[in-house]
Amino acid sequence: MEKDREEAILAFDTIYTNNHMKMMKLLLPYLKQEHQIKAAIYIKWQELLYTIRFSHHHDTLCRQEINNSKEPDLPSLVPSLMPYCSENEKQVLSRFTQMQNMMNTYKDILQYLPLLQQMQSDRSDPMEMMKAFMSPEQMEMFGAFMEGGLED
Repeated sequence: MEKDREEAILAFDTIYTNNHMKMMKLLLPYLKQEHQIKAAIYIKWQELLYTIRFSHHHDTLCRQEINNSKEPDLPSLVPSLMPYCSENEKQVLSRFTQMQNMMNTYKDILQYLPLLQQMQSDRSDPMEMMKAFMSPEQMEMFGAFMEGGLED
């Protein structure tokens, strides 16, 4: 996972930079401290200009690649984002993942609900029937959802 994440970042950096900018980055630590900030700003400015020029020249290619790209798989994307998040952002992403999992479980259960209702002759509460198929963790998340929120 770590290697895939680093390769994705490296691929982006490779597309939107050039060898001269890489050389400037390598030389940056050898500059006097008072010059490092100005040089870092200059390097970032050059990267921005390069990215703008690159985008104008490759606009059609980029649009075609974007149109051909697949929908992101959010559950597998979240763990890749976690190492770059603050603690608050990690909590939000964690809650998002919990909600996503709960909604997927709910959708899975809903497809069997008509069958369960048909099998159930005493007209039990459909929610109670759903709970019979949930793990304790899923029941806890479902209960929290029904009460209006999730807690850590």
